[in-house]
Amino acid sequence: MRHALEGSATLIGFCGAPWTLFTYMIEGSGSKLFSKAKKWIFAWEQDSLNLLNTLTDILVIYMKNIIKSGA
Repeated sequence: MRHALEGSATLIGFCGAPWTLFTYMIEGSGSKLFSKAKKWIFAWEQDSLNLLNTLTDILVIYMKNIIKSGA
């Protein structure tokens, strides 16, 4: 994409935050109260931490690849 733009525009990289992705996974959509996500965290504390850590690790790899691609 960077090459296709030929310097005519800035290319930025983006990814959602681990918490945002976690809540979408649990809630199934956007939420204002995060009631399902909160219940999930209290019911499965360690699993929630593991999932958030996994999401963080994956997002770091994803963003590094975006940077390598020229964003």
